[in-house]
Amino acid sequence: MAATLANIQRVGSLASLFDADRNPLGHSRHRADEAEITELRHTGLILIRQVVEAGLELLVLTEVLGHDLWHAQLHSLPDDIRHITRNLPCGFRLPDALRQLLARTRNLVRAKLAETFDYGTHKFTDAIDSDGHGNGPFHLRLALTREKGKDGEDKFIFDATATDDQSPGPVNLLLNPDVPGTALSMFYLGGDPAQVCNAGGPQALDEVRLREGSLLWPRWPAPPMPG
Repeated sequence: MAATLANIQRVGSLASLFDADRNPLGHSRHRADEAEITELRHTGLILIRQVVEAGLELLVLTEVLGHDLWHAQLHSLPDDIRHITRNLPCGFRLPDALRQLLARTRNLVRAKLAETFDYGTHKFTDAIDSDGHGNGPFHLRLALTREKGKDGEDKFIFDATATDDQSPGPVNLLLNPDVPGTALSMFYLGGDPAQVCNAGGPQALDEVRLREGSLLWPRWPAPPMPG
């Protein structure tokens, strides 16, 4: 916590270099030494990570809850965390910073997807030999489609609707729609210590299609895969 407060003071002392109407990691408003600007940017990134690690993970929900509710949540935070959030440098908006981190991850994953997949539909099939009750094999049929959207931007669609029907045995998985994007994010960025795998990964996919009654969206009382 002391290190976090020290970084806040450091950022505050250099904040005048930056436009208060923009995030403190943005462009310089006044002439300044390039090394000092670079140092401030790195300090700001460290600050963001330390504040999040200190207990502000819930603020990622700002994407859903909105800016006003973020302020309403301050009273429920521990005193030391609330002190940090209320004494950030002028122009530093933590929800905006977190939103930028999510957008950065989303854009990086989408760029990697564009490098890997040409336009069209790319299909993959794998099989589970048995469900342990004499049934099988069961096939997981996945497809990734890259196409141009109406706005001219790339659109990535993950489709698992062709996967086999649910199993009587425990090889079913109630797949959260965020899992495919998270897995792609970890695959593309997991080996790079300069990148962060966060909730921006699932946002890299424009649509995730699952079929109810399949192995990946079973109906009760289909037994789930253990663990």
